[in-house]
Amino acid sequence: MFGRRQQRWPHQDAALRIVRSAQSEQKKRRRIFDSGHLRLAILESIDERTRDGFDVIAALETRCGGLYSPSAGIVYPMLSLLEDQGFIAAHELRGERKRYTITRAGQLHLDENQPFLNAIHARFGASPADGSGSGERSGGASGLREAFARLKQALVLPGRAGHHDAARLEKMQEILTRAAREIEAL
Repeated sequence: MFGRRQQRWPHQDAALRIVRSAQSEQKKRRRIFDSGHLRLAILESIDERTRDGFDVIAALETRCGGLYSPSAGIVYPMLSLLEDQGFIAAHELRGERKRYTITRAGQLHLDENQPFLNAIHARFGASPADGSGSGERSGGASGLREAFARLKQALVLPGRAGHHDAARLEKMQEILTRAAREIEAL
């Protein structure tokens, strides 16, 4: 009564459910790390050298080419878990941050999970051991981000100012279509 709920036919409800589910699927983001992979990435970064929690965060951000930076609320509990599992050991020197080193059990765990580490390396570029992770390649993911930012600026900002006429929009569409084809052909 009083317009709180509109009268709808059954097919309208079904159509709304389909639209809403499609919208929710679009909003879902792909997880950066699959289950357990973040733990392996943290363990591998500690295997490279002794690190504190902030250094682990920085190493993962570099490895992901700046596309992902784990929060302290994710990393520190994971460090505690790895310490409880006996994969890392914590050392604290007079008021300094805890520094973590890998244990023999941690190295064995990395060796056993090498296929998963290879999947992580494939997703973010080459192995960190060879120094060619995504963040260190020329351009890399940060170069793509800069290119996307320039593209956004070129497409969106003039549109807000009302500088788009029909001919300009058509030319922009042609350029973007051609660029998409060239990228797909790579």
